[in-house]
Amino acid sequence: MHDFLLAFIPLFVAVDVVALVPIYLGIGMPLDEAARRRLVLSIYELIHPELSLRQPGAHPGVVPLGIPMIVGPAVLTTLPTVARTHGYTVTLIAFALNLVIVWTALRWASLIGRVLGDAGCRASAKVFNLVLAAIAVTFVRRGVMAALTKP
Repeated sequence: MHDFLLAFIPLFVAVDVVALVPIYLGIGMPLDEAARRRLVLSIYELIHPELSLRQPGAHPGVVPLGIPMIVGPAVLTTLPTVARTHGYTVTLIAFALNLVIVWTALRWASLIGRVLGDAGCRASAKVFNLVLAAIAVTFVRRGVMAALTKP
């Protein structure tokens, strides 16, 4: 359980689901709840660009950048580091749980946005950025220490 938490927490901070909710709400704000849940549209358009599913005049605000927002540079850096430290199985389970949390947060984004408010969302995102910076410093320190101790 200790290894799982040490793998889960850096990934949770790197994914930064708290900052994703306001971004998601900002992109999909003009849409009603049902239309906001059809984010699969962008994936379908990437696979079949010749078949447009969009209706003329509609502005769904969905871009194919959803995955890079969820699994961005911080996650792509954290995954191999955590995998080397705690193993692939623990890392994959921790990452999968983080993706479930992201899905849940995006599913209930409207409620979360109303509860936290604009200022609450911004404040929590800043806290997560500070924690991410602390984790990055830890990774750099470990790397420097490993480099200095190897002959």
